[in-house]
Amino acid sequence: MQLCINDAVYNGDFSDINKAKEVLLSHAKNIIASSGLRANNLVLRTEQLKNRNLTGEMTIYELFLILQKSKVPEDRKLLSLLLSSFVKGPYIVIPTHDEEFTFSGEGMGHSALSYCTSSPYTLAAISPDLSGWQSDLLLRNSKEQIVIKNYYCEEQIDSETWKYESNPKHEIPKDIIVKGNVWSKMSLSDKEAQVLLSKSIKINGKRCSFAKDGEQWYQFYNHGANLFHGFPINNPGNDRDLNRIERFMSDNDCTFLGQLIIN
Repeated sequence: MQLCINDAVYNGDFSDINKAKEVLLSHAKNIIASSGLRANNLVLRTEQLKNRNLTGEMTIYELFLILQKSKVPEDRKLLSLLLSSFVKGPYIVIPTHDEEFTFSGEGMGHSALSYCTSSPYTLAAISPDLSGWQSDLLLRNSKEQIVIKNYYCEEQIDSETWKYESNPKHEIPKDIIVKGNVWSKMSLSDKEAQVLLSKSIKINGKRCSFAKDGEQWYQFYNHGANLFHGFPINNPGNDRDLNRIERFMSDNDCTFLGQLIIN
């Protein structure tokens, strides 16, 4: 999944600057916590994010300028978090739709959410923990409606992040053949396996995810709540799930995707 900063949250609705700071702090923490979901790839943002209004009189960029001059420890911490999360990612090129999508009756034409509708299988939003944004997001126009995956709090992000967990009872000591596919002893360290798991692809409703490192395929088996162990496999060409994932990878640029579930 590739994550986009949900800029639609910022419409000048906050009553004061302290509330705006609280929301920005939550947003920045969520972005940092999402590193496992996105395999440490940068979070996408709109070019206009910095110009979005926090209050009726102050934009995000204007708050940045205030934080840069502040000597208050909390302000310095917020600035540091924002610099490491809000201003690093590449800009989104907003697609042109025949008809604008709306969320809760408001147009999303120039927001990151509009961009997410272009590929809801590979793109998701990341939001602050704020009322009205604490679920997946339903966008609609007269022709269709699309549900955008939305990450909105650290607990939710952690609970949905795939984690590698090796265990002697899961170890494959020597090659075995399962339905024509050779499963081998794990060749990666736990750290290396976690990196690969964070870039793996899973079919919705299935237990295993798959990832490719060079020419070598790896299968990760879900044995607990978002806990996986893994092993190298060959590709005999008769594994329907693996063939489907290969087709998806050939049809899509997966360079910057983190963990991903496809339908």
